[in-house]
Amino acid sequence: MAERARLLGGKLEVRSAPGEGTVVEAIVPLAPQRDRLVLVAL
Repeated sequence: MAERARLLGGKLEVRSAPGEGTVVEAIVPLAPQRDRLVLVAL
């Protein structure tokens, strides 16, 4: 997941704490970056 977020120009953060659960946050731009072509196979 982190690699796919990075390929889209974003980032992925995973935070976890005992007894608190896990938060997975993916931040990616709404529009693709113009300086690169990204092909993602799902």
